[in-house]
Amino acid sequence: MKREEAIAILEMQDREAAIARILELGQKAEKYDQLVSQSASTPSGQKPPYTKENKRKGKKRKKPGRKKGHVGSRRTIPDKIDHYQEHKLDQCPHCHGRVGPGIKSHERYIEDIPPLEPEVTKHTIYKHWCPNCRDFVTAPMTEAMGNANLGIRLVVFTAWLHYAVGTSVRNVVKILRTVCSFPVTQAA
Repeated sequence: MKREEAIAILEMQDREAAIARILELGQKAEKYDQLVSQSASTPSGQKPPYTKENKRKGKKRKKPGRKKGHVGSRRTIPDKIDHYQEHKLDQCPHCHGRVGPGIKSHERYIEDIPPLEPEVTKHTIYKHWCPNCRDFVTAPMTEAMGNANLGIRLVVFTAWLHYAVGTSVRNVVKILRTVCSFPVTQAA
């Protein structure tokens, strides 16, 4: 809208009608801006969630679990149990009063990955003199690449994470630090 058009609207109508017309034009401009900013080529992840339409509008959420009368299923109990723990109380967790001996019990089987710590191996590599070759020779070492401080399993694991899975180098470093307790940097 040009300045002359705005002046014409104000002069032609009374004050309230002009305000209503200006607000109506403002709403149309906002809708146009939203349509322009969210073209079909904009990825869904870049659109703000409040501008996306609700896809579940008429649908009812399904009730979780199996239908009535169907046989249930769960993870099978592991064949090998590594540790046993008992959990008993001496006092109530709410009022902190004494409690009696356990009356009932139930069992839970928890499968988890073991805690990981980096394994450090010191390799002592001796040089030997070979009188036939007239040179110093050393035994081959296959646990790491030449002049590397990181083991071959770690290098293969990080390469798999980065190239096969598509994990960024920054996230590979985060995984090694948090999950494996392995202190590395992106430059290492």
